[in-house]
Amino acid sequence: MLGKVLDRAGVSGEALDVGSPGLLLVLVYELLVGAGTVRGGGKVKRLVVEKLPALQAALQAELRAANAAEVQELLPLRVRQAEKLPQYLRINPLQLAARGVSESAVEAEIKEHCASACADEHIPHLWQLPPKWPSFAQHARVADGCVVVQDKASCFPSQVLLDAWPGLSLVGPRGGGTGDVADACAAPGNKTSHVAAGLSELGGRAAQATLHAFDKNPRRQALLTRRMEAAGAAQVQVRLADFLTLDARDEGLCDVSALLVDPSCSGSGVVRDIGRTDTDSTPERLQSLHTFQVQVMLAALAFPSAEVVVYSTCSVHAEENENVVAELLAARPDWDLAAPPRLRSWQRRGRRHPGLSERQSQCLVRCLPEDGLNGFFVALFMHTGAERPAYIGPAAAAAAAAAAAAAAAAGKDAEAGGHKKKKKRAAEDASDGCSSDGYGNGSCKKAKKEPRRFKPFKRKR
Repeated sequence: MLGKVLDRAGVSGEALDVGSPGLLLVLVYELLVGAGTVRGGGKVKRLVVEKLPALQAALQAELRAANAAEVQELLPLRVRQAEKLPQYLRINPLQLAARGVSESAVEAEIKEHCASACADEHIPHLWQLPPKWPSFAQHARVADGCVVVQDKASCFPSQVLLDAWPGLSLVGPRGGGTGDVADACAAPGNKTSHVAAGLSELGGRAAQATLHAFDKNPRRQALLTRRMEAAGAAQVQVRLADFLTLDARDEGLCDVSALLVDPSCSGSGVVRDIGRTDTDSTPERLQSLHTFQVQVMLAALAFPSAEVVVYSTCSVHAEENENVVAELLAARPDWDLAAPPRLRSWQRRGRRHPGLSERQSQCLVRCLPEDGLNGFFVALFMHTGAERPAYIGPAAAAAAAAAAAAAAAAGKDAEAGGHKKKKKRAAEDASDGCSSDGYGNGSCKKAKKEPRRFKPFKRKR
C-alpha cells in the first residue's frame, strides 16, 4: 500500500536522496497512518514533511480506487495484526546499579508513562504496554540502558537457556569448567544482553562465565559491540567471526556448555516488519535457509562440552522450524528435546511432524500474532549423556564436504560418459538397421540380403 502511495505522489528514496528505504517507509507510515508525528528523523523527516500534502492526496486517491472507507482496509494483514500487539519493555538489571537507580523506581517511571502497564507473567523484568500506546523508545531510561525495548517472543529463547542453566554439570573437558555460553548469530544483541543479565543474577559460576557473541558481518559486529556497551554487559566478548568456521576445541571455546542459535530466517513471523515482502518466503529461499540453519545447528551440537542448545527463529514456516529439528535429531541421536519449564502453561506448541514423536512436538514452543506476539519458534535441545561422535572440526568437515562434492561430480561425469557410449553404440546400430532408445534398449532388424542366384550348370560335351 505504501509503495502505491509513494508512486502516486511521485516520492521515492532516490528523489529525496534517502539512503535507507526502510526509514522512508517507517516515516511515511507513522505520518500517514500511525501517530501522525515522529520524534527525530532529521533531514529525512523534513523532506517527507514537505511532501506530506502530496502523500495525503495520494492516500485518498488509493482509498477511492479501492472503495475503502478507512486506511486500515488497505494495509497488509501483518500490519493490521501489528497494530493489535502490545508493546514490551525489559528492565535491564545490569545498568541499574551502575546508574544508581532501583528497579522499583524504573517501574514507577514506566507506570507514569502508562498507568495500565503491567508486569509480564512469563518473563522476569518484562513489562507490557497496551497496543498503540505512545512509544517508550525515546525515554531517558532507554537511552541510559536501564530499559530495553524488546518483544516478549524475542525474550523466550534467552529465558529458556537461562532456566536450563541450573541443571548443567558445568564440568568442561578439563574438569571444573565455568560453563561458558556462546551466541552463534548474536547481532543486534537483545537476546545476548538478556542472557548476560540473567547470568549475572544467577550469581556464582554463572556470573563468572564468558558469553561469546559472534557475528561475521563487520557492520553488525560494530552494532553488537555498541549494544553490549549500552547494556553494561561486561562479560560479553564480541567476536567478528563466522560461527561455521570456529573450532570448538580452541582454548577460548572448550568450556562452552550452553549455546543460543538464532540464525538468519525468513522473518515471516515479524508482523511489525513493514519492509518484508512475499519473496522472503519463496520455496527456494526457504530451502536455502533450511540448509543454512541445519549447518549452524550441527556446528553448535558438535561443541564437545555442550549440554544445552536453544534454537529459535522468528519464522512461522515448518521448513525452518519442525523440519530443521527433525533433521537434527535424526543426525544426532545423542541429543533430545526438553520442555521449557517456565513455559509449561504456554498453549501453542510445535506442529505434528513424521520425524517427531508427540512428546517431542509438545516440547516445541510456537508464537503467532493471535497470541499477542510476533511469530516465533523455540526448541530446547539437551544432551542425553550418550557417547558423542568424534569431533572433526570445521577444516576436516569442509574437506570432507569438498571430497563428497568432488565424488558426486565425478559420478555425474562418469554417468554422462556412459550415456555418450550408449548413444554412440545406438548410432552404430542404426547404421546397420538397428533401432534403439539410446540406452541399449531396442531391436536389430538388419536388411535381408537378396538370395544369390546361380546360373544353371551346363555339362560340357
